[in-house]
Amino acid sequence: MNVILIYSPGREGEVISLAALFSIKGIPFSAEKAEPPNTQNWKAWIERLREATYSVFLPGHESWDSPFWLWAAGYTAGAHEKSYLHSLEGVHGPFDDFHFLYCATFEELATALFEDHRHWIQRQDQRAAEAELILRDREISITGMIHSIIENNIDDFLLYLRYGYSPNSKDRRGVSLLHHAIRAGQLEIARLLLEKGANPNSVAEDRGNTPLMDAAATSNIEIIKLLMKYQLDLEVESKNGQTALVLAVGCKSEEIVRLLKNLGADPNHKDKLGLDAIGYARVLGLSNILSILQEE
Repeated sequence: MNVILIYSPGREGEVISLAALFSIKGIPFSAEKAEPPNTQNWKAWIERLREATYSVFLPGHESWDSPFWLWAAGYTAGAHEKSYLHSLEGVHGPFDDFHFLYCATFEELATALFEDHRHWIQRQDQRAAEAELILRDREISITGMIHSIIENNIDDFLLYLRYGYSPNSKDRRGVSLLHHAIRAGQLEIARLLLEKGANPNSVAEDRGNTPLMDAAATSNIEIIKLLMKYQLDLEVESKNGQTALVLAVGCKSEEIVRLLKNLGADPNHKDKLGLDAIGYARVLGLSNILSILQEE
């Protein structure tokens, strides 16, 4: 992002203030005073305008006497990503014809430019991540990202996040990235997704499972301990009406059953077959698990 400040005589103080703020934020800029037409170095002006991507106009009442202002306004309106106008006493003049972004106060102008700079940095980082993914022969899609998860390729996975994919993205079947990480047993990627804001209670549309249910179904104790750091819904039912606790009983995992029971999972929550966790423990002859479920 490169900003050019075009100002009239008498507005030097605001230019100095903006220049100081730009320096703090690391925003490249140049400032040019609009001189009378007969003294203006047009060639130098054109070069500086071409180098900029954003422009800020700080005109005065006398600015409309100079054809340069009208010419510069027309050029930047067509060539720059954004052109801002901050005029004294509500002076707009011919700028109205170019749909400039009008900022009534200096603070409003600074805030808008800082937000532009933030988005600019994000776009630059996104482009860099895209270029790196292409160099690595990675498909830039959710499918490509899922492959990086299954392969436990953390470097590529982080590039996909930088590119802009949400940690809550889902595939065409409605299965989130977190579910894919858990089903593949990728603890570190699951941790990264949760830290980036992945929903720990998302429901996968293929099975109706939450991340906790997928972890219970694969007997992944470490991932369950990770999920326990978040607020979890323990009584979500899968498409078969089974809860995470029932799935843990089915996998015959005493440690997971105890963890879920201590979290508050209901051992009497029945599925569509009319069986609950206690019932399954009896049917499967799991005496130790039955004892855990019946503990007060």
